[in-house]
Order: sequence, then C-alpha cells, then structure tokens
Amino acid sequence: MRWWWNRQREEEIDRELRDHLELEAAEQRDSGLAPDDARHAAQRAFGNTTLVAEEIREARVFGWLGSVSQDVRYGARMLRKNPGFAAVAVCTLALGIGANTAIFTVVNAVLLNRSPYADASRLVMLWEQKPALGWYQNIVSAANFVDWRSQNHVFQGMAAISQGFFDVGVTGEPLEVRGEQVSADFFPVLGAHAALGRTFTSEDDQPGGPHVVVLSNQLWKERFGGDAALIGHEITVNRARFTVIGILPPEFYFPPWGEKSALWVTGVDLRNPERTWHHYRAIGRLKPGVTLQQARAEMDTIARQLEKQYPEQKGWGVQLIDLHEQVVGDTRPALLVLLAAVGMVLLIACANLANLQLARVTAREREIALRTALGGGRHRLVRQLLTECVLVAIIGGGLGILLAWWGVKLLVILGPHDTPGLSEASVSLGVLAFTLVLSILTGIAFGLFPALTASKVGLNDCLKESSRGSTQGVRGKLMRSVLVAAEFALALILSVGAGLLIRSFVALSHVDLGFDPHHVLSMRIALLGRGYAQPGRQVEFFRNLLQSVGSLPGVTAVAAIDGAGLPPRGGSGMDFLIGGRPIPPQSDWPDAFYRTVSPDYFRAMRIPLASGRYFTETDNQTSPSVAVINERLARDYWPGQDPIGRRLRFPGVAEAAAQSEGPPASAEPIWVSIVGVIRNVKNLGPEIDAREEIYVPYDQRPVWFTPRQLVVRTSGGDPNLLISAIRQRVNALDHDQPISEIMLMDDIVAQAEAGHRFPMILLGLFAGLSLTLAAIGVYGVMSYSVTQRVHELGIRMALGAERRDLIKTIAAEGMRPAIVGLAVGFAGAIAATRAMSKLLFAVEATDPLTFLAVCATLLAIGIVAIAIPALRATDLDPMVALRHE
Repeated sequence: MRWWWNRQREEEIDRELRDHLELEAAEQRDSGLAPDDARHAAQRAFGNTTLVAEEIREARVFGWLGSVSQDVRYGARMLRKNPGFAAVAVCTLALGIGANTAIFTVVNAVLLNRSPYADASRLVMLWEQKPALGWYQNIVSAANFVDWRSQNHVFQGMAAISQGFFDVGVTGEPLEVRGEQVSADFFPVLGAHAALGRTFTSEDDQPGGPHVVVLSNQLWKERFGGDAALIGHEITVNRARFTVIGILPPEFYFPPWGEKSALWVTGVDLRNPERTWHHYRAIGRLKPGVTLQQARAEMDTIARQLEKQYPEQKGWGVQLIDLHEQVVGDTRPALLVLLAAVGMVLLIACANLANLQLARVTAREREIALRTALGGGRHRLVRQLLTECVLVAIIGGGLGILLAWWGVKLLVILGPHDTPGLSEASVSLGVLAFTLVLSILTGIAFGLFPALTASKVGLNDCLKESSRGSTQGVRGKLMRSVLVAAEFALALILSVGAGLLIRSFVALSHVDLGFDPHHVLSMRIALLGRGYAQPGRQVEFFRNLLQSVGSLPGVTAVAAIDGAGLPPRGGSGMDFLIGGRPIPPQSDWPDAFYRTVSPDYFRAMRIPLASGRYFTETDNQTSPSVAVINERLARDYWPGQDPIGRRLRFPGVAEAAAQSEGPPASAEPIWVSIVGVIRNVKNLGPEIDAREEIYVPYDQRPVWFTPRQLVVRTSGGDPNLLISAIRQRVNALDHDQPISEIMLMDDIVAQAEAGHRFPMILLGLFAGLSLTLAAIGVYGVMSYSVTQRVHELGIRMALGAERRDLIKTIAAEGMRPAIVGLAVGFAGAIAATRAMSKLLFAVEATDPLTFLAVCATLLAIGIVAIAIPALRATDLDPMVALRHE
C-alpha cells in the first residue's frame, strides 16, 4: 500500500513540474521570445526542478537522515552549478577564518597556555616597591627576603633567584648560556621534579657546600647528547668543576618570560645585611586556601614593621603579582585588540556573504516557491539553505586552517621575541576544534537571515509573475543596506585603530634615542670564572681586545661597557650622594643608572657631548676619579648651574669591594668629579623618558662592576662581516672565552619597538582587508540593485531623464547606507580606541586627524564602488534597457 502511495505521489510531482514548465514557457513567449527560445529559457529557469523532485522523493523514502544527506549532496551540486559564488565565498571565508584561527592560536599559546608548574595558580612573584619614585617591581634585597620568608604565615615556600650567564665547558666552541643561581627551595616552590637524578637540597645550599648543577632538558640533549650517564659526573661551569645531579623534564622552563635558562646552581648569598643592596628576584607559593588579597595584606603588614625597624626602609613596600599575570600582563592588551580586530574582519566577511546569499536566494525564488508548492515545509527550506551555507563555511574553514598554519609562522617571526609562549604557538587539536565550531557558526551567521527571508515566499505571485519583479524586493533591499552599513561601521573602527597605531609607530621611530645605532655591532664577552676574579685581569683583557679589534679594517671605534645592558635594554641603579650637601636619610638617597665604560664608548655610540669632555686613556687608576653624567641628572640636581667639577660618591662601594675577591680595598668613600655632560639616552626604550645616568671609566670602576659587552662601529657596509675577525681576536687572547648575543644595534632597537610594530602591522593588514571587503560589498549591492532597475532606468531615459540625474539618484541610494555606517562606526571607534590607549605613543585615542582621514578614505572608496555600476548602467541604450527582463 505504501509503495503504491509513493508511486502515485511521484507521478503527481512529475505532472506538477511539467505544468509549471509549460507555464514558464508561455510567459517567456508572451515577453516576445520565439517558441524554441521560450522553452529553453523556461528550462534554464527551472533547470534544477529535477533535483528538487529527487530531493523530495528521497526525503519521503529515507526520512530525516536521508533528507539531511540529500541536503548536503544537493548543496554540493548547487555550488558546482555556481562556481563563481563558491570561489568568492570560500576564499572570503578562508581569509576570515584563517586569520581568526591564527590569532586564536597565538592567544591560546600566550594567554591560555598550560603552565609547566604544578598548581600554578598559587605561584606569586614578589617585588619591592617605592611608589614615591615610581618603582613598583624592583628587585629584592637579601635582608628583606630573609625577613619576608621568616615572618609570613601565608606562603608555603619562598625562593630567591639571580639570573646570569654561565660559561659551560663542552667539546668544540666555547658556550655561554643563561642560567639561574637559586636558593635550595626553588624547585619545591615551583613543584618541579627532575626527570633524571634529583634537584637541590638544603645541604647543597650551605656556604662552602658542593658545586652541583641541574641542567635543562634542551641543554642536556643538545650539548651532552642526552647521555643518562652524565648524572653524577662533573662538567665545567665558569671554569670550575660542577657535579651534574639532575636533568629536568622537557616541559619545564624558567623564567616563563624572555629567554629560558639552561642550568641552575645554588650559591645565593642571603647574609648581606644591606637592605639597599637589591639583587634578587623572589617567587613564592601560597598555602592552600590563601588568596592573593590575604597574602598582600599580610606582606604589607610585614613591610610596615620593617619600615619602622630600619630607617633605610622608609617608603619601601612589597608588591605581589600572580605569576600568570606577571607573564602575560604586558602582552594581553595587544592580543585582545588583535583578537577583536580579526573578529571584526570575519563579521565583515559574513556581511558580504550574506549580501551575496540574499541576491542568490532572490534569483532562486521560483525554485523555492516550487519546493513549497510540492510540500516542502518552511523549516525544511531553511535547513536546505543553511546546509549550503555551512558547507561553504566548512570548505572555507579547511582552507583557512592551511592559511592559519602559515599565518602562525608569520606571527612568530613578526612578534616580539620575548613574548612568553609565542615561539611554542602551533595549530593544535584544540585550535582545530575552535576552527570547526567557528566555521559552522560562520555558515549559520551569514546564511540564517537570507534563508529565513527566502522561505517567506508568495506562491501564486512568485510562480506566475515574470522575472521583472520580486516578492522579496523591499525586505531584501533593506537588509542589504543594513549589511552595507555594518560593513562600513566595522571597517571604520578597524581602520581608525590601525591609523592610530601607524601614527604611534611613526612617532616612535622618529624619537631621538640619544645615540646612533647604525653600523654598530654588539656582542657579549663575559669574563666568567675564577681566572678573571681579579679586576686587573678583566681590564687587561679588554684593553688588549679593544686595541686588537680597533686595528681591523673598517673599524672606526670600539668600546666596552659593563653588564648593565646596552640601550635601550635598561640598566642597573646605584645610590649616590652629592658633595657639599647634607647627607639625607638612607631611604632618601638619590638613584641613577650606573655604567662603567671604556674611553671610546661615547664615540662608538655617537652620543653627543653637551658640555665638558669625554673620557680619555689617561683616566685610569693613577689619575683622579672622574664621571660623566647625562643632561637629565644635571637638570634635576643642578638646575640652571654648571655641574662640571662637582663631586659625587657612591655609598656601599667600599663594603662591596671589601667582600669581593682580589686585593684589599680601601674603606674610604670613593669620590668622583664630573668632567662631562652628555645628551640624554633612551635606556628604557624609545617611549620612556630618559633616566638619570652616571658613567665612570672602566679602569677606575668599583671592583664589583666588570666589562661585559663589546660595541664596534664600522665606517659602512655590513658590520656582520667583521664577526669572524673579531672572534679570532678573542680566541687569540683566550681560546676558551665564549662570545654570545652577537647583534646589530639596529636589531636591538627594532626589538625594543617590536611591541608597537607587531600590532600595527597586523591591525593594518586587517584594516586593509576590511576596506577591500567593504568596497566589494557596496559594489556588489549597487551592481545587483542597478541590474534589477535596468528596465526602470530605461523608461526614465526614454522619458528624457538626464544621465547625471540618474547617476545622482543611484549614488544617493548607494551612499545612504554607507553614511549611516560611517556615523555608527565613528561612535564605535571612539569607544573602541579608548581600550587600546596603552598601545599608543604620542597620539591621543581620539586623534581628530586620524578619524577624519579614515572617514574620507572610506567615503572615497564608497563613491568609487558606487560610481562604477552607476556609470555602466547609464551607458546602456534606452531601447536595450526597455527590453531587459
């Protein structure tokens, strides 16, 4: 019985299809076509009616699963029948989804990455702070650390850390690596265990204890071949023998920011009673159930007690920062801005495709009406159209994954090298799941409204009317205008953000750094080990090296500087007192960056002299001690006066000298006379004001500062060509001396600017893409609108309408949604740019010039996109336009 009913229903469907085909052919003949042409036109108009009938038959025979399968197959056939639409849609979505996937991959790696530490939510970084001086994350003194650790009741454990460089003795070329000198409870605080061997114990951390070392997994594999027998054997570290007691697992790394350490040793000296001697980082693990707020309250109480007990602690406090926040805090604003921006690009792409889909479903009104007439319910039609959209989105998502894979590699290259987790970013299973969900949601997003609109058809009108009209004309036109307005609004927000970042970067790149980084090569030459413990040996090595390298062809100046770091990488602070003035309380001693340099340093870096003189070779241990200061320090302490000839001294130097290795040092205060004033140097980065600086000759320096870096200025060409020759000069003096961090000063400056350059480049790319999509969107809408109105335009021209009047009419219709979008986008941009104010430099978030320039650009793009179809339409012959259907 069921078989007979299905057979009857199929015959009924065939009869209905033939009747509608004849009806369409009759209408085509009435419009003036020949009988054969009319039948061919009808067949083209109902070219997919057989597919419709097949779909209905399968749905009735196989039920819901069969209909879903048929939806997918039918959707695929429709895409093959419309390759132009399919190509544009897939490529547009691939760009949008690929960009979103790439940015999400980076955000996942940086902001959402899994910590390598057990129960990382309880880990806290501890810093000293002095708000009166603007210091909120200052390194910690040993004495304060000891008191914090002994007096608190909120931490399960606390460890002190001192980062440095270590000369590791291995076969082949000398190797210098970053490492950590830590207290014994460092690994227990982090909850880390060795993969092989063990970590430190309290016995390892006693004065005069054994020399032991723990290696990272990477160093163990790369330099020691992953030999498990290395445990218990000795290696050379800083030219002393250390026993390897443990190898850490591959997933462990520290610190979680910047360059990772390769080894860990004990030897942190917490016996120094000087509370002004800041030297260590500190990390702690909270007790279970203790919140960060509770810990801050108790540590503030301890800081106040120490302030009352020790006068030099006046104004000093404790800053506690969650470890994850410490790691990602500076990168979060830029990444969230980029994530929002790439989301806007995808929304613009969806708006474009929704417009395109609206045009497609309008052209398919007869097919949809036929489906309804043959028994297709509205939900069934919506599902079919959404299936086609989701199918396009999934294909676009698949191509987007390939683009994301390339994009992530590009982001790793463009991103700041010290961004935590960026180098580990990769397309993982979680990212693939994100892409799949995003693709499905995108398909629904751009297909839902066109599907709902298309399912509301007037059957009689749609099946009987000629192709001149559309039952969805007003509703579809309104929606297309809304989508164009949304595209312009989003494009404006993105473009304003990109414009502000571009202006910031231009301003940043024109900042006077106080030195000339061009044609300068830098390298780290750390004289480590007991062989260079005496200051005289270090000075002798660099004096010979400077003379040897200075004789190389093409070298115009060569100099050495201590390990405080080359600008703009920061520096090390030093308390100082001014001669002839009352000595303030120790807590109020002034502070400045302190650097020891060779005489030619200022010439090698081309730091201009404001007054006085530079250092000379005669400024040595047999001559009076001298110093050069910067303009900032001169202005702060001798405003309107000449500081040349004034004297400074550095309290605490004699104590440090007495504790150092080498010949006995005098306990008398060390006074230096100011002989020169140089221009300010941006030592903390181009966007931060110059700090006070004091330079002293390296041959007169306090014994606890040693030369660490070499800077070589060349007459031109590529300074990298000198690396091999310089390495030979170093080996001639000490064949076991490693050289590391060989970089051009231009690259060091570029790294300092990378935090601004990275979001600028990406947001600029997204803005350009959004402008392109907005232009395509308005062009597509206007082209479709003009095509629909060709007959109307023909009548107007036949009745004498001027060409310019028609162009004005079309332009006014097209510009209306664009102007509305710009107005909405202007308001949105004002709100959005405030969220990115931390990324800006020397430009306001509401900079009027940027807003006006972007609005003018978008208006120009809209006018061009509207003018092309308008001019094309008004160039038609009126008679041709009147015959257009």
